[in-house]
Amino acid sequence: TTTPGEDQSLEQLHALLTAQPHLQTYVSALTMRGRRDDVLPRIHTLPLKIPRLLPLMRRMQIEDNLVYLPSGAAFDVNMRQFTNVTSLELTRIHFSSVNDLRRIIGALRGLHILKLVWPTWSSSRNPAHPAQYPLARTRLQELLIAARAEPLAGGNLTYFVEWLAYSGTVS
Repeated sequence: TTTPGEDQSLEQLHALLTAQPHLQTYVSALTMRGRRDDVLPRIHTLPLKIPRLLPLMRRMQIEDNLVYLPSGAAFDVNMRQFTNVTSLELTRIHFSSVNDLRRIIGALRGLHILKLVWPTWSSSRNPAHPAQYPLARTRLQELLIAARAEPLAGGNLTYFVEWLAYSGTVS
């Protein structure tokens, strides 16, 4: 478990796994918990630092954080290196937009289980119709979404569920 901003930061995890490569094969799950007072989110740096160091990681859990994904393909390409991740749990995550969530799921092509608990978004504008996006390569076998009523008002969660269906991510 790593908590950005505290002693066990993502940078320290990276340094430990680099200095002690024999530990890499023992990690099958990674939990990252943010702090409510974090000013700058660190989650977007995860795929830049960790994928090659955790070849057997199957489960990723991210809690209480802000997700900001930089534009461009670098994040997506690096996130695809988590080839063995089959389970992703995102709890109390604030996304900049629904598109950021789509990018994470689309990059994790081996993902089978998605748990999305109490998501929120900065933008409440309605993105393009989900049918306009290409088919996804990710195929979920299990999907759990728990949300408060507030995100439903902006249409983001509704849009996301429609995208899951139109993209073939769930069927």
